[in-house]
Amino acid sequence: TGQEEGTCQVMITDTPPGYAYEPVCPGFSWSNHTSLTFVVLTCDGPHVLLSAGATDLDPVVYEIVLGLDGQSLIRTEKQSPSRVAVKSHGANITNCDDVAAFYVSWSEGLLQVGKAVETSWGFRWMSPFLTYQGNETFVVNSVHVSAFTNRAVWGF
Repeated sequence: TGQEEGTCQVMITDTPPGYAYEPVCPGFSWSNHTSLTFVVLTCDGPHVLLSAGATDLDPVVYEIVLGLDGQSLIRTEKQSPSRVAVKSHGANITNCDDVAAFYVSWSEGLLQVGKAVETSWGFRWMSPFLTYQGNETFVVNSVHVSAFTNRAVWGF
C-alpha cells in the first residue's frame, strides 16, 4: 500500500472469493473526493461499497455490483433485494482474461458508474451505464471492494 497526501495509490491482489469487503486505502480521507477510477481482473460480479462510516459495517451505504450474471446494479443496503438502479448487459462486462477499467463518481447525491478507457493521458470516462440520484447529504468516508464469487485483482 502506498499513499501520498491527497491521493490513494494501492494494489489489492488476490481478493479471495466470498462476500467479504476489503477496505481501499484504510485511513484515507475519502470525504474530500468525489470519484474513484480502478481496474479489476475477475470473472464475474465484483462489488464496490461506498460507506458513510469508517467501515463496511455502517448501515448507510451504496453497494455497486458490476456485471454479476450479466447485470450491474446499485443498492442502498448490502445484499438487499431493493435495487435503485439496474443495467442489463448482453454479456458480462468483466471476464477472466482481461482487465476491465471502471469509474464511480458521487457528488451532491448523484451516483454514476461507467467504464473507463486508458489513454496516454490517463483514464477517460465513458458515458455512465448506471445512474442514481440519492441523498444529497451522503458523504463517502470509506470505500471497500469484494470479489464476491470469484478471486479478483484490483488496481487503484
